[in-house]
Amino acid sequence: MQKPPSLVRLSIVSYRKGCVYMPKRKITLLERAEGDLETVRRLLPSSNDEVMVDICAYHCPQCAEKVAKFLILLEGKEYCIDHRSDQYLQDLDDTEAKELINAISHKIDSWATSIRYSRTAMSNKIAVTEVLNVCEQLVKLANDRIPPVVVESDTTIFAVVNGNG
Repeated sequence: MQKPPSLVRLSIVSYRKGCVYMPKRKITLLERAEGDLETVRRLLPSSNDEVMVDICAYHCPQCAEKVAKFLILLEGKEYCIDHRSDQYLQDLDDTEAKELINAISHKIDSWATSIRYSRTAMSNKIAVTEVLNVCEQLVKLANDRIPPVVVESDTTIFAVVNGNG
């Protein structure tokens, strides 16, 4: 049974046990995802060595994870702390976002941690470019899902969302 719509702050990030509501001047999960995306956009075209390509590959799963968790919060739910896509996808109801993440999950799950600890290149520029394209779609989708603002103050934006929050 769905709870009635509730007011939530749009500038939200999550903490282990639930939502932490932050002033709108602080960075949101979506803004951080956009930062990861921008990092890849700037670095990838001129990345000719495997270390730089791996840095770009690291930011792709970061972007996808932050978008998924942002969408979970917009659904009025908490998300898991795990970094594997199969874990946070369990909490996400948005079918379109799930399909996009599932399409790249085999790459981003291995890139999320192995790149930081491996001495050999784990990615290649073509694969990172393919995942970058999906991440761009995810960020656009998340921006399209932001509900209309119903109340705004100097410090906080509130919007109506449906969900369990």
